[in-house]
Amino acid sequence: MEDVMDNAFIDVFESLGAIIRGGHFSYSSGFHGSTYINKKAIFKNQDIAYRLCREIAARFKDDSVQTVIGPAVGGAIVAQLTAQAMTEYDKESQISPALVHSVRANKAPNKKFIITGEFDGLIRKRRVLIVEDVLNTGASLKGVADIVREINGVIVGAGALFNRGGVTKEALGVPKLYSLIEMRLETWPKDVCTMCKENIPINTQFGRGI
Repeated sequence: MEDVMDNAFIDVFESLGAIIRGGHFSYSSGFHGSTYINKKAIFKNQDIAYRLCREIAARFKDDSVQTVIGPAVGGAIVAQLTAQAMTEYDKESQISPALVHSVRANKAPNKKFIITGEFDGLIRKRRVLIVEDVLNTGASLKGVADIVREINGVIVGAGALFNRGGVTKEALGVPKLYSLIEMRLETWPKDVCTMCKENIPINTQFGRGI
């Protein structure tokens, strides 16, 4: 694979089968739509997944990031690969080698995100980048940002592979937001879904399948 350029990100996603169009999908939000972002297809190819996360890292490599955090499960994978890429950037720049850590935020029974055990110390008073695989409503990433602030982490920005919901930095409460792909994909409530009214079957392989 050649180096990924801005105008090639959509082609990369499509070549991986990560953008599925022309279907009838039920999303975790409860809304319906005709396009599904199959993020699992991205992570099946570790080399490409790393290269994509390296693009996120490139946008924040001058922000002295010390820790990258993402919500489980997909966001945590992006956090790990982005932290690895940022550490590599430091080596290439001959900056004094400092390991950029990655942390996973888990959702508690009360639906809030938590950071467990000794990982608090990798957030508190450190410069933190929050990341996600696909931004739909932005609620998960906003929840991670909230817990980072609660334990006195300093958020330098947010990054995502795909922003399909038009999520903004203002909505997340972060100084800057970068997404490899910004593509607003229309969704609608089930009770006004035209495909439901036409009895078009919901795709049971992707999405919630109900």
